[in-house]
Amino acid sequence: MNRFEVRPAVAIQGLFVLFGIAIASFYPFFAPFLSSRGLSESEIGLVIAATALARILTTPAWGHVADTRLGRRLVLQLGMAGAAVSSLVLFWFGHGVAAVVAAAVAFSVTGSAVGPNIDVLALAHLGDGRMHDYGRIRGWESMSYAAWCVVLGYALQRAGLEWMLPVFAGAGLAVLAWSFTVAPDHPARLQRPGRLGAVGAVFKGAPRFARFLAGTLFVWVGFSAAWNFISLKILAEGGGPFLVGFAAGLGGLTEVPVMRLSSRMSRRMGLRMLYVAGCLVYATGFLLWGLITDPTVVSILSVFEGAGFGLLFTSSVVIVGKLVPPTCTRRANRWPRPSASASRRCWVVPSGGSCSSTWAQPRCTSGRRPSRSWGPCWDGSRWTRPRSRGRIRSRSPWPPLPEQSPSSGAGSPPGGARREPR
Repeated sequence: MNRFEVRPAVAIQGLFVLFGIAIASFYPFFAPFLSSRGLSESEIGLVIAATALARILTTPAWGHVADTRLGRRLVLQLGMAGAAVSSLVLFWFGHGVAAVVAAAVAFSVTGSAVGPNIDVLALAHLGDGRMHDYGRIRGWESMSYAAWCVVLGYALQRAGLEWMLPVFAGAGLAVLAWSFTVAPDHPARLQRPGRLGAVGAVFKGAPRFARFLAGTLFVWVGFSAAWNFISLKILAEGGGPFLVGFAAGLGGLTEVPVMRLSSRMSRRMGLRMLYVAGCLVYATGFLLWGLITDPTVVSILSVFEGAGFGLLFTSSVVIVGKLVPPTCTRRANRWPRPSASASRRCWVVPSGGSCSSTWAQPRCTSGRRPSRSWGPCWDGSRWTRPRSRGRIRSRSPWPPLPEQSPSSGAGSPPGGARREPR
């Protein structure tokens, strides 16, 4: 190993730390920045809706390109570079509703390629045997996010909100530079991609994925209505950018212990109940935000948002990794973000038939039991082992991985046999 090489674990953790600084430089202060440029609440809602629509249209395309053409690392780098440039365009030319919408949409289109690829790189590093430990790695992002929100909030209160954009551009370039420490990956080739390519392969591998997306929409519609405008409420009640940063930082700080304990909780409670608990905590926090007017108390109540996000995010990513076949995890992990507009915490989970996968050949079957509806906390997934003990013929569109002898250790997933979630 030469002196420029970085251990894989350190490379992944560094990505999370720097990405936490990048998103802390933008999303908590985005609505106040738009307000400082003279946009009304309805115009700010229009900008957020436009960015959400851009994510819905482009995120599947990024997933297809990453899976079949360029690979995860390269798409991450292209998206981060585009987001940094778009933020500077918004800084220089973002005056008036039309110009702001155009620059914000460009930012959303490019930025949507970053977060999902970082998460999937982390899952690939952990492997199936250690996938429950994802929350511990993701906690590094929450720590850097929390600290930087407070620091930047104090700086923006003294210097002005518009300087958040150059700060984001600098943090984005740092993420771009550090991403070269991650080993490049090679995209998979579909044997029978079909007319929808990699996008259609996800729905074919998880038949009830679309139904779950529709159900989870309720969770993230509520989240978008609350989180994207809570900063404006703090400012309207007499707070400033520092209090906005304090609220976001306190929420991020709450995420850290929740995410670090998520692996233990998921083993004791099960992924389904962990996800439902996150929905309930979210609902409690949003209700209190609406009932209380004191800006300091509203900021402190961000602990509910942080705890709810920690439960939802970690359970969502692990459910994707456990439920969806390995070759379509990258694509499935991209749909969560459009559902919650331009926020940093936009994740949903695929739900659908039982999915078991040998390391040599992924296979998906429909669930043996009917799905259950939890209202906005809908999780209709059911994981079971295949009934047949013999060889199962698969019509999967994904190419089989090369089989190796058991003695080589490569014929099984890293960390041992694949664990079945509860």
